[in-house]
Amino acid sequence: MGHQRYRYKLYVPEQGSNSNHAYDAANDRRGDALLLEEAELVGIENPTQQLIGWLVEDDPRLKVVSVVGMGGSGKTTLVKKVYEDATVKKNFNSLAWITVSKSFKVEEVLKDMIQQLYDEVKQPAPEGLNTMSSNRLKTIAKVFLQSRTYVLVFDDVWSIQAWEAIRYALPDVNDGSRVILTTRLLDVASFCSIETNGYVYEVKPLSTEESWILFCQKAFHGFSCPSHLESISRNILKKCGGLPLAIVAVGGVLATKNRNNIREWGMLNHSLGPELDSNDKFERFVKQKDRRTVEDVADCYLNELINRSLIHPVQYSDDSSMKLGRIHDLYHELILSESRDDNFTATVDEHNRLWPEKTRRLSMHGMLGNLQVKRSVTKLRSLLTFGVAEPQSLSCISQVLGRSRMLRVLDLRGAPLKMIPETVFQLFHLRYLSLRNTNVKVPLRSIGRLKQLEILDLKQTHVTELPVEILKLENLRHLLVYSHVSYSYLPYNCSPGFKAFRGIGALRALQKLVYIEATPGSGILREVGMLGELRRLCILKLRKEDGRTVCSSIQKLRKLESLNLKSVEEHEILDLSYMASPPPLLQRLYLTGHIVKLPAWIQDLNSLVKIYFRWTRLSEDPLKYLQDLPNLEFLVGYTGRELYFEQGKFQRLKLLNFDMLEGLRQVTIGEGAVPHLEKLVIQRCALLETVPTGIECLLNLKVLEFFDMPDEFIMTLRPDKLGADAWKVSHIREVFYTYWRDGCWMVHSLKEKENNHISDPSGAVTRTYGRRNSL
Repeated sequence: MGHQRYRYKLYVPEQGSNSNHAYDAANDRRGDALLLEEAELVGIENPTQQLIGWLVEDDPRLKVVSVVGMGGSGKTTLVKKVYEDATVKKNFNSLAWITVSKSFKVEEVLKDMIQQLYDEVKQPAPEGLNTMSSNRLKTIAKVFLQSRTYVLVFDDVWSIQAWEAIRYALPDVNDGSRVILTTRLLDVASFCSIETNGYVYEVKPLSTEESWILFCQKAFHGFSCPSHLESISRNILKKCGGLPLAIVAVGGVLATKNRNNIREWGMLNHSLGPELDSNDKFERFVKQKDRRTVEDVADCYLNELINRSLIHPVQYSDDSSMKLGRIHDLYHELILSESRDDNFTATVDEHNRLWPEKTRRLSMHGMLGNLQVKRSVTKLRSLLTFGVAEPQSLSCISQVLGRSRMLRVLDLRGAPLKMIPETVFQLFHLRYLSLRNTNVKVPLRSIGRLKQLEILDLKQTHVTELPVEILKLENLRHLLVYSHVSYSYLPYNCSPGFKAFRGIGALRALQKLVYIEATPGSGILREVGMLGELRRLCILKLRKEDGRTVCSSIQKLRKLESLNLKSVEEHEILDLSYMASPPPLLQRLYLTGHIVKLPAWIQDLNSLVKIYFRWTRLSEDPLKYLQDLPNLEFLVGYTGRELYFEQGKFQRLKLLNFDMLEGLRQVTIGEGAVPHLEKLVIQRCALLETVPTGIECLLNLKVLEFFDMPDEFIMTLRPDKLGADAWKVSHIREVFYTYWRDGCWMVHSLKEKENNHISDPSGAVTRTYGRRNSL
């Protein structure tokens, strides 16, 4: 199995080809690295010999050799050559290659390793391997390796936790066994190697000479570069930044090009810059195609960049899409350099007050003071501000706006604005306008002039009403008007929206409409059913008598993915019983208000990934209605005494939150239920007597946190107080109990108290702010 992975090849599209093919082929993200065949390796001999020397050195202790480098730097290719070396095979009895990856499951990693080890000695793997627990699998691996010298490669390790989950399966019996791991993260490499007195090898980008040799091998099949292509080839090569994978991929594309057509090579050279830059769909870099929206096409491009390791996700949304990402410094510098050279973008701040006359995208940072705009900005297409908080800077911004009539993207988030500058309403080509986190209270009626506007972002402003002129914006796709107020626990009316108006059904292009208030007698709820393109909808201040109308409208929205409904006050009934056919693509459902009986249609939402009940006061246990749904995150509102997770149910549940279940006394987790739960939050459940029965069997549970729970409950968990239930949570890596005190969260770590023998209640305490008590 380990050797088969070398046979995969990634399809690299030619310029202008359909990018979907590349996206499909890139689903195995490790496949990219395997573009590099042994014949193409450049500058690899010395590091190969160094790694082999570390493996076979005369030291009987188990050692970890970590190979670290950025994506595409050739880590996997280097280790592959070492792994297949005859000297290595001669010195060790057992070898296995295991791909870990960021989304690894320890059971799958262990099963893969055990299967390879038994295949190598031509023996059948133990019966029942596929159903064994991780502890049983570790025991089998350890027993097998106990009497053998081994080299195990763990490819693509993303965290220290991943290594810790594996290492206890590896015996150290002073026989000179070795482990090699590859990672992009230096702290992971250092931790894994230092604790075993091992080694860290950092893979550097290729030198200019080595890059040129590899490039010529791929682009010209090993022959020298034709003189008329040398200049443009070296320019293309510069953009690859010494990364073997990038050089091979680009060289492979160039190998198919006509060497006599310099224009064709120039087109590829030009395309490499924008491909790495942000594809701003509102400047029309992304176009609708194949009946997909520009948002869907842009998401596809983004996923392709992630799969090519050009963008690294840092934080994920609940639907597994990237919420926050970063780009490697090398790519970042390359993008900035190319952007400056091509007048693609420029940055202005207190240190750099000049920008090219022909720049099309301007980014303004920090304190601009009394900067005078003397240069031409007539070609400007995008203006973005970051941290521009001083009032004096508004003069500079206004000057730029007054001279930038072709502007399409305007992001003024965080600017010290109370009114929208009048010059904004002269920007007739504007498609994107963000006033997020400003002090704007009333959008001017002139907003109706911006007929090309597609996104209006008024989040975290003071806007509560919109002028009727907004109905003239027929291209409007995203209308975001709401603000969140920071509290320890969100009160009922924590997110004010805006008063909707009759005629909103005319905005047929709308995909996001949040948060609108249901005004009695306005007909708004009926008009919502006319917005067939809606993906996200939030309606506030619903009354019981609105039930039939709102259900009738919602079931017409067949593309809806996120639905948030909230009654006008805490005790008002939210009646959703009239829905015969809910939107089939619904992924996120938030229901706030008194629900007498759980709507039967919820059981049919097979696409659901998140469901939140707040203030619902359900008297019937909702779990039996939800246990077969593939939801990933769940917050329950319930007034009963017991909750029971049936045996084998909730197979995909990862996040779970109990908040203010005032009558709850007991939670029971049946055998095999919630096996993949990773985070559990229990807050303000004053009558809960013990931690959930069966929690000791949740081996994937990583975080357990209690908020404002009674002291006597916490005492049962504290090992320093000989708590009766301390053993039940001893396997969980992070266990906290937290209280809201003096305007901040006081966070106590059970693990620190246990490890450091802290008995003083004031010890091991961290103060934090913000919404810590949400999943």
